[in-house]
Amino acid sequence: VIKELERAGIINDFNVFGERISFEFKNFTIKKLLNDFGVWLELFVYKSALDSGKFDDVDMSVVIDWNHRLNERDDVLNEIDVIVTKGTTPVFISCKAGNVSAAAINEIKTLTDRFGGSLAKGVLITCEELSEYSVKTYRRATELGIRVIELSDLYRENPASILERIVLNG
Repeated sequence: VIKELERAGIINDFNVFGERISFEFKNFTIKKLLNDFGVWLELFVYKSALDSGKFDDVDMSVVIDWNHRLNERDDVLNEIDVIVTKGTTPVFISCKAGNVSAAAINEIKTLTDRFGGSLAKGVLITCEELSEYSVKTYRRATELGIRVIELSDLYRENPASILERIVLNG
């Protein structure tokens, strides 16, 4: 992976010293992105869905403008990590590496209901076992109809397959 990053010009001066490596990031923005685990989870889900060919559309970092007043001080914007669609069913996906809050659950529920239509589904993908470590938050998500995909689910199955099943079966 690191050699591919170097070939792509994302990192520079890649060297291997026995079991150690060294390199420099091309710039601060790339360093920030590559060190943000949440971004990696979003990319993993996005790429999995895109490569699967199971969806009609796959988008990442989708910005929703609530009032269509760009560049105004009071403009309300939200970002949805990943959206996949199959037929007329959009799936709004929030990716959280950890520390899933009630606010995060409420946000994906609100965005799904407000902008997704009656067939839309909300999904939370997390790198923790929410059902085990934060039972109240997990219960809240399921009560709101948000499907939770935990780390153990991602180990068992490709995210695209799980998402396809959600679209087809709910």
